[in-house]
Amino acid sequence: MQLGWRQKFILNKYSQLLSIIILFFIVGPAFDGITGRIIIGVVFFGTIVSIIRTFNLKKRFLFMLLILIGAAFSLDIYTSIQEDLVENEFLGLAVTIIYSLVILTALITINRKIFSVKKVNGDTIKGGISVFFLIGIFWSLLYTMVYYFDANAFSQSIDPLNVIDSMFYFSFTTLTTLGYGDLTPVNSVAKTLANLEAVTGMLYPSIFIARLVGLYTAQEMNEDH
Repeated sequence: MQLGWRQKFILNKYSQLLSIIILFFIVGPAFDGITGRIIIGVVFFGTIVSIIRTFNLKKRFLFMLLILIGAAFSLDIYTSIQEDLVENEFLGLAVTIIYSLVILTALITINRKIFSVKKVNGDTIKGGISVFFLIGIFWSLLYTMVYYFDANAFSQSIDPLNVIDSMFYFSFTTLTTLGYGDLTPVNSVAKTLANLEAVTGMLYPSIFIARLVGLYTAQEMNEDH
């Protein structure tokens, strides 16, 4: 009995993850101000929860991780509704660190799963695409942490209300090696991170595609025999 597309979507975790990440990209530019920050926070929280589902953790550890993420989400919403975000930089830094650790764990976990599979399917490809997006999100959080420690780490002055948006934009223009040049790193740590992200943006797609081609070729050879 073949599964319907809805059942397949539920079973395929990477399909869900990629869908939520794409939703995150769409929602971001559509909203401004405090309401927009809250909506983006909610979507990002959904992305984090979707990521956690790929970990296959024991219930006890899963529960503890969800509590930690829930606390970070609550702090994120709290800082979003404050009029003066500058006074809440410590809370913002704490939220950024927690989210970055979760996404780093996701990058390691999903990559291990993808590169250990023996057969290529649609969900595997979507997992690889999700990893590429997560790399950009992870680096945007790293840049945000750099900003919290040094507000002059980048060539332009960044509005504290829009630091996440600015770092998100800078991260993906760097990851894709597009580099418009309107926002550039000045701080030595930010420069190093930008270089590493650009290298990662070139290497990861090449390695991932090579892996997919190798698996597909192996499948074809096995089917022929």
